[in-house]
Amino acid sequence: MVEASDLRPTAREQVESLGGKWLDVPMSAEEAETAKSTGGYAWTPSEQYVKDQAAVVDKALSNADIVITTAQIPGRNAPRLVHGATLAKMKAGSVLIDMAAGTGGNVEGSVPNETITTDNGVRIVGAANIPSQLAAQSSDLYANNLVNFITTLIAPAGDDASASLALNLDMEDEIQGALAVTHDSQVRLAKR
Repeated sequence: MVEASDLRPTAREQVESLGGKWLDVPMSAEEAETAKSTGGYAWTPSEQYVKDQAAVVDKALSNADIVITTAQIPGRNAPRLVHGATLAKMKAGSVLIDMAAGTGGNVEGSVPNETITTDNGVRIVGAANIPSQLAAQSSDLYANNLVNFITTLIAPAGDDASASLALNLDMEDEIQGALAVTHDSQVRLAKR
């Protein structure tokens, strides 16, 4: 069972669409509106929200086998999400992968590029720069995405399979329409 928590309310639908369980942390109406208007980024939740989130996450982590933390804030230290008291409640053999270790870490005790084992047998992996370790896979994924996108932009120019290809723009296509900046001499604003 995969469980997830995030400051972005839209992440709930994404998590649930993949079969995960959403760890619900109540937000005030004002916080929900701020989170929605900023896309969930660049806002600071209230002290009550932080306290409530810590309680929800603490309970979930006590039963977790694997935890992955990713919270980072550009230009600042990563927020501390997992504290020593929570680590002490976790089962021996549990693993935390702190993908924010390079910017201060989400997990207390994480060290960039090192694996630490706590006194109660919990392993903390300080993953400082995972993308650099997956450069070939990242390049393959990016290239595959580009090929799949470009194939929506081209079509045979005629009925003959050997015909040359022509540009096939379809602003009603969900992806093409969202990525188009201009069309027919008009600036298009992405629908969000």
